[in-house]
Amino acid sequence: MICSEFDKFNVYICLIMKIISKILICISFFAIFLTSCGYIETKKPEYTYEQERRIGKYGDGVLETEEKWKKAFDTLLGNETTFETGEVNDILWNTALDKISFMPLNSVDKLSGTIITEWHEINPTQKIKINLFVKNTMLDDSSLSIKVFEEKLVDNIWAKSDRNTDLELKIAQSILDAARKLKIASENL
Repeated sequence: MICSEFDKFNVYICLIMKIISKILICISFFAIFLTSCGYIETKKPEYTYEQERRIGKYGDGVLETEEKWKKAFDTLLGNETTFETGEVNDILWNTALDKISFMPLNSVDKLSGTIITEWHEINPTQKIKINLFVKNTMLDDSSLSIKVFEEKLVDNIWAKSDRNTDLELKIAQSILDAARKLKIASENL
């Protein structure tokens, strides 16, 4: 009886050892295969410590933005004459700025095509704020994005209303019409 149990145990150990050896052989071949595939080296740009720190903190686009601003300042200082401002349509930008300038301006950035106003009281119980974006160099409906925010005085508290899409369309159409007329006039000079 003892002998047969010992034989069963021996057979069991032999089976386990065969399975383990097959697994080890498979792992060895897989490791050899991976190392023999070769390493494809991708060339990573070399950054200074400060550049790597800024990329880590602000994201990948920070260095390109920095270069864009450096070019802008070089142009302002007269160090470079090849600055490209082709991001927004000049006629559309100037028309939009002229049409919105009756309101107090909070932020104006021609490079990004952004005009943001402060709150402007239309009457004692209503005020609006406009965020205007000139998107490209074209002179069509896709070139402008306008958001008009409105607040109304209710029980001595300014409460936000829904966006006034009708007013947004009217402002956009007014700016586009004036810009088109200016473009035609400038072409006829």
